[in-house]
Amino acid sequence: MKKKILNDLISVQKKPVEIGGYFMLDDKKTSAVIRPSAIFNKIIDKM
Repeated sequence: MKKKILNDLISVQKKPVEIGGYFMLDDKKTSAVIRPSAIFNKIIDKM
């Protein structure tokens, strides 16, 4: 599980992403980039 979480986090680094703008970001697009690991998100959400 740890390896999967790390791979998810590493996979979104060093790549340009479209987040819907500069000042008015798209929440869905931004969240997908900031929280790329479903497993880790579940752990955080339980806290």
